[in-house]
Amino acid sequence: MKYCISLGDTIKYIIPDLKPIKLYYHLWSYYYLQNKDQIEVFNQIMDMNENMLIDSGAFTIRMADTLANKEIIQEYDKYTKKYCDFIQEHDNDKMLGYFEMDIDSVTGYDYVLELRKELEEVSDKIIPVWHKERGIHDFKEMCQNYNYVAISNSQYDIKRPQFKLFVDYVHRHGAKIHGLGLANKTMLMNIPFDSCDAINWLLPTMYGSHNGKKLDREYSKNNRNKVLLLGYLAERKKQIMYRNRWKKYFGY
Repeated sequence: MKYCISLGDTIKYIIPDLKPIKLYYHLWSYYYLQNKDQIEVFNQIMDMNENMLIDSGAFTIRMADTLANKEIIQEYDKYTKKYCDFIQEHDNDKMLGYFEMDIDSVTGYDYVLELRKELEEVSDKIIPVWHKERGIHDFKEMCQNYNYVAISNSQYDIKRPQFKLFVDYVHRHGAKIHGLGLANKTMLMNIPFDSCDAINWLLPTMYGSHNGKKLDREYSKNNRNKVLLLGYLAERKKQIMYRNRWKKYFGY
């Protein structure tokens, strides 16, 4: 299992501390990679890490104010074209895949399929993201037509007792499955996702706690980079733990 640490520009503060150690799996949202300053940081991590997944940023752009008072479809067209350009420029052997523009709730599924087709014209690594509104038949078709699919951690889409059913179905059809925003230890120790992602490494700086214990507020404030490194290394341990947990299952 590839437990991906979700990154953004914040990682730049601890890159010097990470250079001596082996880095494993990461996820980065294209939404933030529109910023040229982040591309430089992204390239540094890409050189250091083992594998990367790119999220389309569909959820972020859906929640952002950038589309307010604008023609939604027109803006998504422009955004997807830039996403395609990014994929063409930065694709390499370390890239596991690129998540589609799953904006069904805003534009409807037919338009999502149009954008998916556009993305597939520049890469064969596009990962469809299933949502409940698409129906179970669509999920089954995805598993037959794609070698990598994704589901979200939303309880609206899939109830927790059902996750294993979805994962087992994917594997029976020889495909891989990613759990978006999935960090639940009980689930990850018992359900063999091929990959998942979490942003938990930032929790010590966001909430001032680590391993269930409160961090000294003054220390956290004056030693932000050390706290960031603490969070990252804790997530790196999880990467190794899940990798070892499912090593035999996945045959590596």
